[in-house]
Amino acid sequence: MVINAHSCVVVRLARQSLEIDDDLWQLFLKKLVDVYGSAYASKKKEAINEAIKMWLDIKEEQRRGASESEELRKLVEDREISPAVLKLLGKNETMIPVGLESKIVAEVLKARMC
Repeated sequence: MVINAHSCVVVRLARQSLEIDDDLWQLFLKKLVDVYGSAYASKKKEAINEAIKMWLDIKEEQRRGASESEELRKLVEDREISPAVLKLLGKNETMIPVGLESKIVAEVLKARMC
């Protein structure tokens, strides 16, 4: 994006050519018609931009997940968290204070028995 001296915003769009699998393209066009009632160029552009943004978001989330997994592995190696607690609670609930593991394990087991 470029802003000129008159405070007008000029947006530069990239024009790219790429090859897409024929069957995938046909599914894409069919879905455009299903969703929008047409497959006009503006709708294609909008949908492709959305797809690229979603792909980028997914890849960023995967990168973050890999980073978190590495942090969890390090916690287990440094004996800051028990592998049994990690397995029992799962990745999303592993930041627990050292020394409270037995209490938390008991609470999790109680919840799972109910």
